[in-house]
Amino acid sequence: MVGAGLAGICASITAARAGAIVSLVEARSSLGGRIGREVRFPLEDGSIPNFAYFRETGLLDEILLTDLASNFDGTYESRDRVLTDFVRGQERLLFYNDLPVIEAELNERKNKILSVTGMDITGRSRLRFMAPTYIDCTGNGSLAVLSGAPGENSTEQEEYAKLSPLFGSGAAAPESRFAITMEIRSAEKPIPFALPSWVRLRWEDNDPAARLPFSESFLLGPQGFHVAEWAAKYRGGSAPEAAEIAYSAWDYIKNRSPFVHLAEKLSLSWYSLSVIRSDGFRIKGEESLTPEEVEASRPRGDHIAMARAPLDGPAALLSSPIGRMALPGQYGIPLSCLYSNKVRNLMVAGEHASVTHRVSACLRHPPASAQLGEAVGLVAARSTLDRRQPRTLAKPNYVEGIRRDLARLNHSCGPDPVEDIDDLARVARITASTALACCSLEHPVLPATASSDNRLLQFPVITDSIEGIDLYLEVLDDCRLNVRLLEGASNGSTIPGDCLDTASIDLSKKSGRWVKLPLQSRIKSKGWHFLEIEGNIHVVPFLEENAPVGVLRHSPISDDKTTSRNPYSSYCPVLPALPGPASGYCFRLTPKQPVYGFENVADGYSRPSRMPNLWISEPTDFKFPEFLELHWDSPQTISRIDLVFDACLEYAFPAHPSALPRMTIPTIPRSYKIYGSGKNGHWRELLTVEDNLLGFRSHEFDPVQTKAIEIELLSTHGHNRVQVYQIRIYP
Repeated sequence: MVGAGLAGICASITAARAGAIVSLVEARSSLGGRIGREVRFPLEDGSIPNFAYFRETGLLDEILLTDLASNFDGTYESRDRVLTDFVRGQERLLFYNDLPVIEAELNERKNKILSVTGMDITGRSRLRFMAPTYIDCTGNGSLAVLSGAPGENSTEQEEYAKLSPLFGSGAAAPESRFAITMEIRSAEKPIPFALPSWVRLRWEDNDPAARLPFSESFLLGPQGFHVAEWAAKYRGGSAPEAAEIAYSAWDYIKNRSPFVHLAEKLSLSWYSLSVIRSDGFRIKGEESLTPEEVEASRPRGDHIAMARAPLDGPAALLSSPIGRMALPGQYGIPLSCLYSNKVRNLMVAGEHASVTHRVSACLRHPPASAQLGEAVGLVAARSTLDRRQPRTLAKPNYVEGIRRDLARLNHSCGPDPVEDIDDLARVARITASTALACCSLEHPVLPATASSDNRLLQFPVITDSIEGIDLYLEVLDDCRLNVRLLEGASNGSTIPGDCLDTASIDLSKKSGRWVKLPLQSRIKSKGWHFLEIEGNIHVVPFLEENAPVGVLRHSPISDDKTTSRNPYSSYCPVLPALPGPASGYCFRLTPKQPVYGFENVADGYSRPSRMPNLWISEPTDFKFPEFLELHWDSPQTISRIDLVFDACLEYAFPAHPSALPRMTIPTIPRSYKIYGSGKNGHWRELLTVEDNLLGFRSHEFDPVQTKAIEIELLSTHGHNRVQVYQIRIYP
């Protein structure tokens, strides 16, 4: 495994947990790659996809939730400690840092890697690694290049010539982009700055699209981390150095910008020595993923990972949504794009996969690289342990087993669940202590602000019709309110579709009250639906916090050109600022929508799709535990139980490490017990869990025979309901 960014970390840990012996080799001194302490690139780029419950699960979520709970000071140094604990604490995994790989030895036919050699940064020693399977997680394809794997690093002109009309017809391919991270800190006295004479760049010569995000980032909060990007021509034959980008940007801020006064007592305290580039190498695989396939998001049999980053346009940047186009939903990455078509034991995870230039930018997104790493790590382990080539495992007879095993790790391979015939929960009779009766929010707490902008409320519908909607409003003056009932998009994304009904209602000045909206419609397709409230400065809806999954506010997308273009929706979800559930406008549906029943824990879904897909208990103070029971007609042999809790997938982790006032996800159960029913019908305790922090837990134990399992949920991290997506039980 070469490269210890998120892709390499997830690949190596997954492979080691699957039983392989793994060596993880990194050229830098620390882990994390672009999001580690030596580069400090943002985890997120600010783009919001068209599916509100977008956050990745699997190993990445385990890492981020652990970092949330352990990174007390919110620094990159603490993140490095968390990542180091993850890697060095894993059995069968050896980590080598400060060891750039300089050579790959091939067989006579040049189609198999025999060994790779790394030289420590002092140049005093070499280490040679021999393995059946190699994974390139470098981000720039350096191992693939050393091994002579076919590929390319050019920009494909035809991709941009046939771009969507949103970008203009016949668009030109972009210049290469280069980006670094800077940290700015305050000083006690004015700090002058003079641009060194050897710097070739002048910030005013940079592309305006690259200058804008940097200036906005500085104005939003001068102190802290900022990404500086160069996206224009430059003098000299070599690419810009990190120092040139940092110093030219800082020279502009300090000496010639409109906000010189803000920078007077600020200093450039740090910048990353590594330059992120847009023109890296991409391997040639068995197949290549194109923008057309990504936009269509059609499921394929060998999809083993999901991504969500928007597609690049010709003016797209490396760390900003500017110049990108949002996609209708998440999209799958096929296994056939993740191994070399020539070097048969070489796999890749990251932007250097077998994809076109524009798709490569999607896989540059750190969460996408992590998902690819986890998927490829499992494939590499299976390839090694079963003595099969990766291309063999991509065939239909094998890849479904790979997809099943990834799903058992709570890893998403696609929008629909992978069939798992070994799961005993699918054939059990299930009961629960309680279930939330409906999705309505009936306890107004906080008035929203008056606004002339439209508002959108999302909610799930499971009945054949809607007969009425009540909305809790404060009416500031006599007015007319216009509303529309919209169905959801056909692909399950949380974006509005066709209008089902409209209504206008005259309101008189009055304080908070329930207002009945005369909206009625037959429901064409069960799933997400939306109430659109026309902008009105005289009408103020009320909010309720901790909305159940599926209820979410959306706001109009800004037209200030600082976000990705979105041809599919004019709205984006309002995401929670702190770890926890979102809020929603107070409303009541007729008839009620009983979408949170206990049967959802065995429907195969481990996250929202077209519906919330989880069990939610009634509100509780936990004086008595909430519980789920699974019963079978005959005794079953059980040795593993997997639990998928609600970890608030609508919450996006910060772009940079932050010291948050809430360090856990409140909906995750903190303590629970699992019981099995013995021969005489008495319950006996199988295990107890205290201080759980994770959204996914897999418990293995010595096989037991039982006709029933009870999961007793004793507390959460502050939420007053228990929320469980899935229970899987295996022999």
